[in-house]
Amino acid sequence: MRDEYLHIERFAISYVWFAAILAFLLLLGSIWLLLRMRPPEWILNSFILYVVIWKFSYALFHLSYVIDMPASLFFFHGGYRGQFLALFGLLMYWNKVVSNSFKRHLPYFVVLYLIQFEMLLAAIYQNLSLLLVNLLFLIILLFVHHQASTIAFEWILVLFLLYLIATHLVEPFDEKQILFQLVFISTAYFPIRFRKGGTHPDASP
Repeated sequence: MRDEYLHIERFAISYVWFAAILAFLLLLGSIWLLLRMRPPEWILNSFILYVVIWKFSYALFHLSYVIDMPASLFFFHGGYRGQFLALFGLLMYWNKVVSNSFKRHLPYFVVLYLIQFEMLLAAIYQNLSLLLVNLLFLIILLFVHHQASTIAFEWILVLFLLYLIATHLVEPFDEKQILFQLVFISTAYFPIRFRKGGTHPDASP
């Protein structure tokens, strides 16, 4: 990932984290607009859980460095291995707390988040071609949801694969990133297959 930083007075945040936080806020707004409901509390908890596991997984893969320099936990992360570990944590958490009524929406909103994140990054880095591709598929996603509030996972996956092909036309593939994104979407689908769990109600409108 690129390492450029946004500087606000003495505070600096990487563009990647800035886009991730903005995309998360857009996701909250999307849930409110599309489902006419207040975003459940577990969504914020999921974001925090993912970040914590990803960051502190660095200790699992580089324990000797952490022992020598504990502060390194705050400056480094577990890379893609840590991200996959974080996805496993999300899977366990989602299956426990997400209501059955919301589980069927999970893959859609994961794809929506991924596209919003990439769109924001493209805007930050002024990549007009990639920005237009992401904006096009964002519009398609919103239109499809407007036509049918629940979309079969197979169609979500097909749409995302078409998105990957379209983005490949404007920039090279990042195999690790694509694998991560596909596993992320699949992680959101697995709770749908579980018959138990998800007994917690969603927030009321």
